[in-house]
Amino acid sequence: MRKSPTTDQEGFTLLELMIAILIGALVMTAVYSVFTAAVRTEKSTQKALAPLRGARYAFSILERDLRNLDPFCLPREIRCEESSCLFPVEDGSGKRTWSEYSLENGKLQKTGWPDSGDSPNRKKPLSRLTLCRGLANIVFEKVPRGKNPLPEDSMDERRNFPGMINLTLRFGKDESPRDTYRTSILFEITPQPLNAQ
Repeated sequence: MRKSPTTDQEGFTLLELMIAILIGALVMTAVYSVFTAAVRTEKSTQKALAPLRGARYAFSILERDLRNLDPFCLPREIRCEESSCLFPVEDGSGKRTWSEYSLENGKLQKTGWPDSGDSPNRKKPLSRLTLCRGLANIVFEKVPRGKNPLPEDSMDERRNFPGMINLTLRFGKDESPRDTYRTSILFEITPQPLNAQ
């Protein structure tokens, strides 16, 4: 009598392999869809945060310049209009230069100018820096000082020295509050009387 070969061989049947491949494909599809959703979310978050980062950078540079405001500047030398602001600063070596902030083609530009007395020498800028992009408009506003340190009977024009500068940056085309960033920066100097120079 002939014996039949044993049938307890180890391995997977074709059906088991097909089920395993199907389950693996479903898991990979789920992982891929979660990954692509995460990448899309990251891109949209970065796009939404770009204006905020630009605004924070612009505010910090403006604040630094206003901290370095020339202590002997006159109120008329701080020229803030709707979309630009110009004022004298003291650089690290004590030299007087001018900082100008302006909106140009949707960009907030900071330009450094050499001094020529009571105004900047606009022949050749010392520096030029783009602070943020994608702006619809900007608004600078000088805010008067509350309690003035100079005597009330003083004829010194420094009595009219501003207390702070407000800056509003509006990104995008619509006037959405979520695309608008504001700051108020105090002048940290006390205006010096004219005879202090």
